[in-house]
Amino acid sequence: MTLIKAESAAPQPSVPTHAATADALVRDLLNSIEQGVLVWEADSICQMFNERIFTVLEIGKDELDRGAELNEFLYKAVRRNEVNPADIDEALTCLAQSMPHTHKRRLRSGRQKQSLAQGFQT
Repeated sequence: MTLIKAESAAPQPSVPTHAATADALVRDLLNSIEQGVLVWEADSICQMFNERIFTVLEIGKDELDRGAELNEFLYKAVRRNEVNPADIDEALTCLAQSMPHTHKRRLRSGRQKQSLAQGFQT
């Protein structure tokens, strides 16, 4: 009689988990949206974004990542002279109160964009 250890058996193809499939579905959905989208958790940590955000905000892929802190992300824009510090302070206050906020952003190209943010309580 020959026994075969499980680790010596041919590898089985991996089956995506429900969470991985749902994550991919959400990513595909976000990437189908024409506007730039950023989603921040209640603790001000970046949960997700679409690829278009890099083009819309004229930022490099090294300037935003899942797990980024909102304050740091916003104050980087202040340091690049894209946003006034007072606008950031007002945005953070509005987000904390689940109120909408808009402000203008001067992009690296010189163009101006209007940013809209809305906080939601979960």
